Amino acid sequence: MTLVITLLALFAFLFLAVAAFVLVVGTYGLVLILPISLLWGRKVRCKKKERAAFALMVKESQAKADALLREALILAGTDLGTLSELDPADFEIAVAQILEACGEGKFDRIGRAGDDGADLIRTDSTGRVTIVQCKRYSTSSQIGTPALRNFLGAMVHYRASQGIFVTTATYSVPAHKFAMEHGIRLIAGGTLARMARGVLDQS
Repeated sequence: MTLVITLLALFAFLFLAVAAFVLVVGTYGLVLILPISLLWGRKVRCKKKERAAFALMVKESQAKADALLREALILAGTDLGTLSELDPADFEIAVAQILEACGEGKFDRIGRAGDDGADLIRTDSTGRVTIVQCKRYSTSSQIGTPALRNFLGAMVHYRASQGIFVTTATYSVPAHKFAMEHGIRLIAGGTLARMARGVLDQS
């Protein structure tokens, strides 16, 4: 009997000791964990703010870079010699910038291998599609009807209601006639340069 009482007392003592240990550890654990969690949360919030600030800085820098590029390309457009020296991609971007600055709307560049005859495209709020073909040729060259006939096929392919053909060269008389018959707007090198100069004069 005495042995049983002794064992029960020992068991009770161990139970109380374990309970006290859990209580102390739990209390101090909470005291330690709470500040750590608060600090971690603050750290995460700071990181988010840093990322947001960095993203804003990148966006502003990109906007400034885009503005400088736009101005440079429009400036290049005022000189046919400079325009003809641009690589095809930069020429297409320059044309898009000049058209946009002249109130033609914002065009997206799609010029690449297999572009089906369109370098720039725009869809207005009514769903009307306009495509642009950009040809960087020698200023002494002339665009003939074959190039415009191919461009007309591109208009059909893209279901475009308007087509604009832009070049640093000029157009032959038959090409002008073909364009008038099929509603193709022609912009020759001299016209493009005047458009660019007009934009710069207004800025």
